[in-house]
Amino acid sequence: MIERLGSELQTNPDLEGMKKILTLSYNDLPYNVKRCFLYLGKFPEDCLIKRKRVQGLWIAEGLISDRHDMTDEEVSESYFNELANRYMILPSTFSADGKIRDFRVHDVMLELIVSKSMEDNFLTVIETDDRCMPCDAIRRLSIHGKQYQWIKSSLTCVRSYTLFVGRHDVFISSSMRRLRVLDLEGCRASNLAYVLSKVITVELLHLKYLSLRNTELRELPKSLGNLRCLETLDIVGTDVWKIPRGITKLLHLRFLRGGGIKVPEGTGNLRSLQELTIVDVGRRGVMKELDKLAKLKKLALKLDSTGLHPQTANSSCFLFLLDSLSSPPLLLESLGLHGELGKMPNWIGLLSNLQKLSLERSNLDNDSLKALGTLPNLLQLNLRHLASQDDVLSFASQGFPSLKVLVLRKLRLWSLNFEEEAMPSLEWLSVEDERSANFRISGIKNLTRPSQGN
Repeated sequence: MIERLGSELQTNPDLEGMKKILTLSYNDLPYNVKRCFLYLGKFPEDCLIKRKRVQGLWIAEGLISDRHDMTDEEVSESYFNELANRYMILPSTFSADGKIRDFRVHDVMLELIVSKSMEDNFLTVIETDDRCMPCDAIRRLSIHGKQYQWIKSSLTCVRSYTLFVGRHDVFISSSMRRLRVLDLEGCRASNLAYVLSKVITVELLHLKYLSLRNTELRELPKSLGNLRCLETLDIVGTDVWKIPRGITKLLHLRFLRGGGIKVPEGTGNLRSLQELTIVDVGRRGVMKELDKLAKLKKLALKLDSTGLHPQTANSSCFLFLLDSLSSPPLLLESLGLHGELGKMPNWIGLLSNLQKLSLERSNLDNDSLKALGTLPNLLQLNLRHLASQDDVLSFASQGFPSLKVLVLRKLRLWSLNFEEEAMPSLEWLSVEDERSANFRISGIKNLTRPSQGN
């Protein structure tokens, strides 16, 4: 039936019988996967949905079943893969490791989702043209387009609130005291900062997930520390660079995502943090704070040289700061370093769980890259923008035993060389060099099975 569903979606999207096939496929889903599937109905028609976004939302909404042998992230990944394998989502683009990066929901599938959601009062979607409140006991509310005045009525049962309103003003009702998920990604409303500062002060005490990604926000409310249950804060793509000190009170915070943020003194109190990106380490004492965050699984650091003395704003400065980390988080699975290094920090070899390493403008030499080749579980290596100080980049024999993905971007190399038996597990090689006219790759035959990308 799964093969038939995939064929129908690709070749006969208008068949009336497709709805019966989709309904059968839906009914065959496990209970928790059904709920995660219905949750996709909150996105507008033809919306490009990021896999990581929806998986994080599933967790925050409590749609993931507890498994003693798996983390919530692993369970959500398994749910997503089941939907993909059943052709219930349409992949759009893929990441370098072959995973789906973003996807869409077929319009016929979306129709099924909306129908089932209304039957179960699982999710309520309000389009621009809707003028009446469809249900008094709304639990999950998604607004598409301009919000009408009636939305200001009592919404005491709402647990999840998502806005796709563009530049229209946003409204968050003071009655939403049970709100756990507030997803404002992409909202460009001019009144956003005012509304947030007003409701966060006293209202959103149960909030677990707050996404302000790709908004035009410039600062976070000082009352952020009132969100004592908050687990995810996403400010990627905003103009926010300074985090208020109140964040140090958020002891349940697990994911803090930004783009060059300056964290306050006391960040080391956030012992539950698993993801911290991207942090500017230029402030004094930042590394001491990081020493206390033993649960980190994903970390990205950069050095903003603005304000540093010219004699210290060089590769030795960033490396010195990194080497001052006395207790690197040994659970790290993903590490990003953005800035000149010259060589890798002295603790890099301790990261036996590291699966992904991204280096940008690191200016490494071949000896440092050779040292990286000893990391036993490294699956993906990304080198971008002058990541090597040598014109010839060479990967030695027996190095990178587990590496599956190698991405090289704008390195300004003359030559790339793979020695015999280098990267025996490599499956994907993507190279882009600014000296492409004279650039050459040697030893490509020594790679047993890579696919090549641009």
